[in-house]
Amino acid sequence: MEQEVYVIRNQQGAYWSKGKEWVDGRDARQVARYRHHDEAVNTLVELSSKNVELRGRIEAAALSERGEPTLKPAPASAA
Repeated sequence: MEQEVYVIRNQQGAYWSKGKEWVDGRDARQVARYRHHDEAVNTLVELSSKNVELRGRIEAAALSERGEPTLKPAPASAA
């Protein structure tokens, strides 16, 4: 089993979700995760082309025993 995945965060610290919206990361099951860095890069490029104000970044996240990414939740106003 893989030990880490990649997630996308915006400039406010929110995470890109499987539901195609920004979430605070309190529920790691909602956050989109990518096995490969280049998959995350492609998604970030697509998001940036739709929103030129986006300042996103890709972060590696370790997986918990349950297979969910271990995340630091974003500030309440970020999502």
